Amino acid sequence: MNPAESPAPTSPATCPVCSSQAATPAFEKEGFSHFACRDCQAIYLFPVPSESELSDYYVAKEEETKSSQCWEREEHDYRHYEAIWDEALADIERRAGRGPLLDVGCGGGQFLAFARSRGWTELEGIEYAPGAAEVARERSGAEVHSVDFLHSGLAADRYAGVTMWNVIEHAPAPRDFIAEVARLLRPGGVYVADCPNRYGVTMRFIGSSAYVVMPPEHLTYFSHRSLRRLLEGGGLRVEKLASNTIYINDWVRFLKKPQAESEARQQHLSWYTRFTSSKLMLAMIGLANVFLNAARLGDQMLIAASKPAPRD
Repeated sequence: MNPAESPAPTSPATCPVCSSQAATPAFEKEGFSHFACRDCQAIYLFPVPSESELSDYYVAKEEETKSSQCWEREEHDYRHYEAIWDEALADIERRAGRGPLLDVGCGGGQFLAFARSRGWTELEGIEYAPGAAEVARERSGAEVHSVDFLHSGLAADRYAGVTMWNVIEHAPAPRDFIAEVARLLRPGGVYVADCPNRYGVTMRFIGSSAYVVMPPEHLTYFSHRSLRRLLEGGGLRVEKLASNTIYINDWVRFLKKPQAESEARQQHLSWYTRFTSSKLMLAMIGLANVFLNAARLGDQMLIAASKPAPRD
């Protein structure tokens, strides 16, 4: 075990986010038990699969994972998120300059390619799945490390920005992930991440039937409270915490109930194309995100946090 790593919880009552002992059973899905922390409001899977089991799942069965649908998408499949990506890059540049940028769990490299298109040149990624890492290299031209994040060996205090797009929910030990982020960021550097919102409209109404509830890939579902507590407990200063987006994919799967995975993915992309096919539709999505954020009902939480400089 890495000395910086916290021991895995040995009881389902121990929350991996805040270490509270106030957890109760939440639901089961596909043979995996989930528990809800009454303190920080996170939902988490217990027991967490072992490191070797997760390695086998993400590497040996890479193309069978549900996450692989994200790796397969082209840059234009993220049109609805470009404004959020632009804002994230602006936050990093404003606070820490346009320095080295590390995208953890970079998948097929769509965000890295986007950052390069916006003039960022010092780009690195981490992607554990080797096939996705190779796609990311080709798409973005970035240096992509196909390693485990917690054992990457990358230099401390180097990066102006560390990003994680739909990654922290995959972390077996989320506190260790944030400790590593803090180690890698230079003073004043910015961490930007998004993840599913356990109180978003989709999980509120569909519950454990939502596609986003995908054990053993997603291990923790954060609330605003638990995400803030995670970052502040890791020594980062939360600058922004918002929510946005409705998971079209989940609703298409829930309402239309396609029989095959390939059919489900095609239906999702078809609906997505309809919703992002014009500037007017993208503007309407932006307005919807204003409401979703105000009501804290967005399916996706977005957080930006900085590493305090010594003078702070």
